[in-house]
Amino acid sequence: MEYQKLAPLLRIAYKEYLDGDVQTLRRRSNALGFAHVDEAIENSLMLISLECDPGASLDELCDDFGLILRRGSGASIRTGIAPISSISAITDSPSVRYVASSPPLRSKIDDAARTIGINPLRGRGDNPDLDGSNVIVGIIDSGIDAGHPAFQGRIDRVWDQSVPGDGVPGAAYGVELTGPQIHQCRDVDGHGTHVAGIAAGAGLYLGVAPAARLVIVKLPEVKSGNMLLDGVDYIFRYADQVEMPAVVNISLGNHFGPHDGTSHFSGRVNELTEEGRIICCAAGNEGLDVIHSGPTLVDGKVSDVYLHPVKGDTYVSGWYSAEDDIGVSVVSPSGGTTDIEHGQYSASAWTFPDGTVEISRGDGPGGDRSIELVFKNVRPHDFMGTQVVWNIRLHGRAIRKGRVDLWVEDEGGSRFAGPDANSSMTVCQPADANSAVAVAAYTTKVGWTSANGARMKARFKLNDVCDFSSEGPRRDGASKPDVTAPGAVIVSCRSNHAQMDAHSVIDAEHCVMYGTSMAAPFVSGAVALMLQADPTLAPAAVISKLSALSSVPAHPSGTFHPKWGYGLVDLSQI
Repeated sequence: MEYQKLAPLLRIAYKEYLDGDVQTLRRRSNALGFAHVDEAIENSLMLISLECDPGASLDELCDDFGLILRRGSGASIRTGIAPISSISAITDSPSVRYVASSPPLRSKIDDAARTIGINPLRGRGDNPDLDGSNVIVGIIDSGIDAGHPAFQGRIDRVWDQSVPGDGVPGAAYGVELTGPQIHQCRDVDGHGTHVAGIAAGAGLYLGVAPAARLVIVKLPEVKSGNMLLDGVDYIFRYADQVEMPAVVNISLGNHFGPHDGTSHFSGRVNELTEEGRIICCAAGNEGLDVIHSGPTLVDGKVSDVYLHPVKGDTYVSGWYSAEDDIGVSVVSPSGGTTDIEHGQYSASAWTFPDGTVEISRGDGPGGDRSIELVFKNVRPHDFMGTQVVWNIRLHGRAIRKGRVDLWVEDEGGSRFAGPDANSSMTVCQPADANSAVAVAAYTTKVGWTSANGARMKARFKLNDVCDFSSEGPRRDGASKPDVTAPGAVIVSCRSNHAQMDAHSVIDAEHCVMYGTSMAAPFVSGAVALMLQADPTLAPAAVISKLSALSSVPAHPSGTFHPKWGYGLVDLSQI
């Protein structure tokens, strides 16, 4: 088996398969990229992505080893499902360059419309009909309340991936809903309905492109990157059928990748976009979370990265130049120490009284080296109630570049500590993709009156970039995020299927939410207007035009700021 072709996180999963540890795999199946864990462990299925020779045929792997590929036979990055037992055969194929798993994603108009120039735009005499007509707005999220009056007659179809069914062409799972069946879709989370309302809702709280056609992809509760990419392909294929331009909104992401646009996830986003096919992404909500550490190593020295895990399983991804020789070890809170992992390709595990740590090393898809660490069954506090610290030790052997960047990913709020810990480089994937429009969040409202009469106030600073909005730049220094749009506090459509905090409810049809998840659909709606005016716009042209329409307060036009991107977008001159 060619282990160098395996992404480190997938190498961890494959090692646990070889160990026959069904229970651990089942408990951590979502994070490691499993679609299904079977008692007969060799039948367990993994969501994977493959970097292949362009145009390569993988029919033999499909016929003999159970690999099921999605659409995109000519693409260099392909997604699919394979039995874990087939990973060895897949890596041995000369047409396959790299194999990665598909870890989970997390969810990232009144005053807001005025702030970004929507109202002047709608009143402008030279183009009074700029409303998103004849443009597809795709929303990949938690579903939609199709009965909401803001969307009546404009939802062309829904692909509900959360229920069993025959799927759609190229992806045999979920159910496609059209016509009256669309109302079978439910949004019990409410996130997708709110996002759709911002981008393209009609009615009292008017969305940016209120006449656009909507195509909805409802992801399952555990959202994987592969399923999201299938959704993008589905929306763009429908746009091809109806011969309309399309923009897809992605208000989801994660921090498992190298944060430089070279992951399979972000690379596939680049491949899917083209003229008239645009993707807008939330930059992320980790601007206050110290999930990044960036030490610089020197020969013969050790740099310590301190991790405060919260509970359960915590994942740390590290990336560094292939020109450097770096060892890694871990010291547990009770003083237990792992060996120094030094090999280029390895996967090892150690168990201490405080929990278990797994270390895997390998190459990344962009040519850099990767370290993956998994902390399992950790205790966040000692017997005195003091928060515990795990020490990740980086050993400089032969250093030419020296920079190492690490990110922690979990849902519990684990964070780094120490002099190299910070919130920079926290724009998530796939917002780090070259062709994606990455959107930061701005505060246009801090107070509202809820339906129960309570006067509510958020802690954000009015008329400023949101403190929680993820910071750039990318790990390679490229400028992300691209622009800033309203993300707090936003009034938009409320799903009738969702149970919501009473203080967030404005009335029977509207509620407030905040996050870069809300900022991204403002820009998706703006792109719909741009595509209405020019259906041939390419991703680079869209990003360039939006950047030119944006500015950072108190800075010259064209200034990039790691928090703002190129600034708050002004659509009045679109």
